[in-house]
Amino acid sequence: MSKIDNIEQKHTLLMQAFDEPFRDSLKPICKDIEKAIKEWIESADKFDNRIDNIFSVQSRVKGISTFEEKLYRKNYIKTWDVSDNKEENQQFIIYNLTDLIGIRVNCYFSDYEHLIYNYFQQGKDSLPDFDFNFEENTQQKNGHKIFKFSGKYKRVYQFEIQIKSVVHNVWGEVEHKTVYKNPNYDGFMRKKKELTDSLHQVLFASDNQLLSIFNMREDEDMLIKSLFFCMTKDIVKEKCKTDVLANHYENYFRAFTNLEKVKHYIARKLERKDYEINEMHTDKDERYNSLISRINEEFPEFYIGCLYHIDSVLNSHKSYEDFVCYFVQAVISLDDEDEEFSKLSLESFTGEEELDTDPTEDYLNRIDEILGNCRIINK
Repeated sequence: MSKIDNIEQKHTLLMQAFDEPFRDSLKPICKDIEKAIKEWIESADKFDNRIDNIFSVQSRVKGISTFEEKLYRKNYIKTWDVSDNKEENQQFIIYNLTDLIGIRVNCYFSDYEHLIYNYFQQGKDSLPDFDFNFEENTQQKNGHKIFKFSGKYKRVYQFEIQIKSVVHNVWGEVEHKTVYKNPNYDGFMRKKKELTDSLHQVLFASDNQLLSIFNMREDEDMLIKSLFFCMTKDIVKEKCKTDVLANHYENYFRAFTNLEKVKHYIARKLERKDYEINEMHTDKDERYNSLISRINEEFPEFYIGCLYHIDSVLNSHKSYEDFVCYFVQAVISLDDEDEEFSKLSLESFTGEEELDTDPTEDYLNRIDEILGNCRIINK
């Protein structure tokens, strides 16, 4: 087939080759690439849960107007070999138009654009149907960086992948339509460019603030504990005769890890309803007598007393002694939650198992840890 040198002829032949049936024939390939990239990304959060910041993967076959503009902007109209054979020209386009198929990976925050770009670089070998080229210029005309790269799918179909955050997408659309791809002359173009540059600073500052909020993953339990403290501190202050209560609440939550009653208390107060205090009937097991006796001897009553007053907001005990027994049972129940402490159990006090050491000392050490190391006598 003869090669064409005339610019007008080349333009006509290339536009004929890039017709709608040709573009439609590429759409299934476009969807295959999109699907493969999407599935690969979705598997990424097992390695880095920040990758789940991606909310969509989109694809498109290049439009006819942007194709025509690029022929001249990139000087393809002169450098490409064009023949009078339509199918041959179509194959040439498939092999040489780097962004014939465009893939956009959309993430929420701009900080993650680089992260996702690096993930593609590091994991490129796990996509055997793709050959990636990371040598593309990522500096835009406006001076800002864009994370993009090109490649070939099944060693035939050219594609380009862009990674953009929500803010980047919004700002990019505004900038392109008002500054770089405005079809009409605008005497205010310089002013608009200055405004879009200012808008870039504002939007990306907002993006950073939103990311900070997003990363503040407040633990539900921490919020519950804080609310409980705020709702009860005045009551407990009167009973404990001190307003330095933060550490005592922390000690309480170390000992009593089940927050169901606390949640119920908060819910009732938020509903402006009375909370019905639980009547506690603690069985005084003789197995704990030795341990309780040691607690009374070796720990200031003030510390356990503060726990008692905090707990009295939720539960009614017949006496302080009953609460101490309740506290001991709570400490023993922590066995199941702490692997290092799991060797100790209720059976430790039954005499049914032979132990090398007396478990009482281990429990006393645990209680000292819970109460913030206030033990008077260290055996």
